[in-house]
Formats: sequence, structure tokens, C-alpha cells
Amino acid sequence: MNKIFLKNYIFSYNGVCNYLNILYKNNKERIEKICIGKTSFGYDIDCYKIGKGKKHVLLFALTHGSEIVTTYFLLEFMTTLLKEASLKEILEKYTFNLIPILNVEGFIISSS
Repeated sequence: MNKIFLKNYIFSYNGVCNYLNILYKNNKERIEKICIGKTSFGYDIDCYKIGKGKKHVLLFALTHGSEIVTTYFLLEFMTTLLKEASLKEILEKYTFNLIPILNVEGFIISSS
């Protein structure tokens, strides 16, 4: 899978969800998807766990609606963690808990 850097894609909320679903389906043995809550409008807030280490790292994006670039960063980071064989040792020591869209409604408003 190629890098998804901003110069190649501008995502809508549905576009990000589609990309995350593809990433999850293609890597089910290496990624765990957990719904950690719902927004006030009923959207899922999903967390993706990658790695099996004892040390946990939490990364979340889009706390504020105008910070959509953080979601793109997290998508790139997730893709890199899953695709780069050289990171295998890191994934044995660490578990990455990644929340690509914390403020779903803010993302929808900012990206429309």
C-alpha cells in the first residue's frame, strides 16, 4: 500500500472510514479495532490497537474540528506500523492505541 500523504488524497469522513476499514480488513491479525464510545450524534469513536508490547502509547487526532491534518498523520503512522517489516521489534515492545478521529462531528464540518 502506498503512502497516503495529503498531496495524494483529501478525505471526507466517509473516505477516512473507508480507508480505515480497508486497513483493518487487510491486517486483522495485526490490528484490533475497539469502539470506545459514541458521539452526541451517535457516531462511533474507534480505537485501533497495533502491537503486543507491555508499554502502551496513546496517540489521538482531531481533538478540535479544525485539526484534520492530525488525522492524516495518524493514518500514515498506522500504515507505516503495519507495512514496515523493520518495525517488528518495536511492535513487540510497545502497543500503540490510535484514535484517528476523536471529534467526529468537527471532522465532518471541517472537511465538508
